Amino acid sequence: MAAFEGCEFLMASLLTNGHAFARIETNARGQVIALYPLHPSNVAVERLENGRLRYRLGKDGAMDVSPIQLARESFSLALTQQDQATRQASRAFRAEGALVFPQSIGGDKKADALQILRDRVEGQVETSGILVLDGGVDWKSLSITAKDAEFLDSRKLSNIDVARTFSVPPTVVGITDNAAYSNVDGESRALVVRCLAPMARHIEQAMDAALLTVEGRKRFFVEHDLAGLMRGDIKARYEAYRIDREWGWLSPNEIRAWENMSEIEGGNEYLSPLNMTVLGEREVENNGE
Repeated sequence: MAAFEGCEFLMASLLTNGHAFARIETNARGQVIALYPLHPSNVAVERLENGRLRYRLGKDGAMDVSPIQLARESFSLALTQQDQATRQASRAFRAEGALVFPQSIGGDKKADALQILRDRVEGQVETSGILVLDGGVDWKSLSITAKDAEFLDSRKLSNIDVARTFSVPPTVVGITDNAAYSNVDGESRALVVRCLAPMARHIEQAMDAALLTVEGRKRFFVEHDLAGLMRGDIKARYEAYRIDREWGWLSPNEIRAWENMSEIEGGNEYLSPLNMTVLGEREVENNGE
């Protein structure tokens, strides 16, 4: 599989099972040349007496806790509500109830009345919206509506609980009831800070430990660049670049690199504000005057 597909598989395993595994292939020089993703259900981790970990096929060992296990009640409630909604939809959301006769009727008449009603209501869904009940027959509903049961609101709350398990803001997963431009922009940044950044750090440390040698870690490190996700709109970015440039923090080529633009000649120079200088040099200048 391609590298992107392998990373996607490992990330899905990490989010659903709490852990991800890949077999590392190295060459004669000890350099990593390939990773082979493994399904987490086929791998068990054992902690040896010396503290090291041993990986083998099995069902027992020192395993991380799955996020779905931690929030299993929220997921179970969401699945139950989904099944209930499916059952109601399959019945065209027809209400349940009872036919009440003013006088006693025989068993055969009860069966006939029930069959007639079933044929009328369930036989043709598109034409069964109106019923005519005569002879003093009354209809008593035995079911409650989705609104009365707060079914829709509870399903929405379950969705928020699932999103909260992974620290994902509601607007990111399409829950936009209280969304506005200001909080959507803030929640997009919160997604990076509270969800993606901790997960990226988790992966970086695992890859540093597993893929780099002791000597290699002195020269190299793994890091996800999330700066692009934190960038604001073009006006806000250019205003920040202007301030950084005028105060001497960034050069033109550094700014162009942030915008995925090529370098320019003389673009590595920094500016120094005229009204600022080193404190010691200012004292020297004052004494000289």
